[in-house]
Amino acid sequence: MTHYAFWGRLACVIQLIATAAVVLEFAFTRYPIFAAVNNSSSSIRSLMLGPPCWIPVAMPVGLYLTQYYLIFFGLWVVAFLYSSCDAFIISNALHICGQFEILNMTFDDWSPEESDSNARYRIRKYSKRHNELLLLGNQFNQLVNISILLGIFGNCFIVCSSGIALLISMKNGNALEDVINCVVRIYVGYMSLFMYSYFGEKMFYQAENSRMTAYGCPWYIMPSDIIKDIQFIIMRNNSFCHLTIGGVLIMNYESFKQLTRLMFSSFSILKLMIE
Repeated sequence: MTHYAFWGRLACVIQLIATAAVVLEFAFTRYPIFAAVNNSSSSIRSLMLGPPCWIPVAMPVGLYLTQYYLIFFGLWVVAFLYSSCDAFIISNALHICGQFEILNMTFDDWSPEESDSNARYRIRKYSKRHNELLLLGNQFNQLVNISILLGIFGNCFIVCSSGIALLISMKNGNALEDVINCVVRIYVGYMSLFMYSYFGEKMFYQAENSRMTAYGCPWYIMPSDIIKDIQFIIMRNNSFCHLTIGGVLIMNYESFKQLTRLMFSSFSILKLMIE
């Protein structure tokens, strides 16, 4: 369990750093600007979110700064809420993985000389705990699958739109900071997709490993009634424990590859539409 706890903390730190990098990128590239235009009294005022035309020229400086910093602090709140939700999903998925690993270890020290009564007690205890973990995993998936769907959709949209913005910036020869902004967003969005896929694959593997653990015990020297119980445990593993995208697509490495192909296809279509 210690290494799962370590990976959970590491994933949380990575999420916090990534979201902080995005907010800081907004802060350093969209700081308050008061630039005169054509030697008149008008000014160009930037916003962290939205075009400058949303700010009236006649708006007082104090009100403008208040609106600017409200958006700034709101971005920090949203960023940390997003990171906290992802950390919650990842930590719970890793906790379930650790519980499956501990459960599978109960069959590792099974001795062929073990009495039938002790074997029945082990199987009964294993079956009860295994069913609890499967129910817990399915309930957890029902709780977070919509959140994962929205997160995946948002990340795919950010990656595609940032890629298009990157091509436009390079084509128009804009400042280097525009390229850096797009690269940071693509990196953060793609990293979030991979983290969902990695921990979904890990959770699926640990649940699937229970089948091989039950098959690996010395069932061939046990009485027929105990063998039937082990067969039932193996059949029960057909009800897998996994994370899904909206309850439709299993979140694993294969899904990550499919999403990558889908993003590149969408990116190509958008590129042709712009050209």
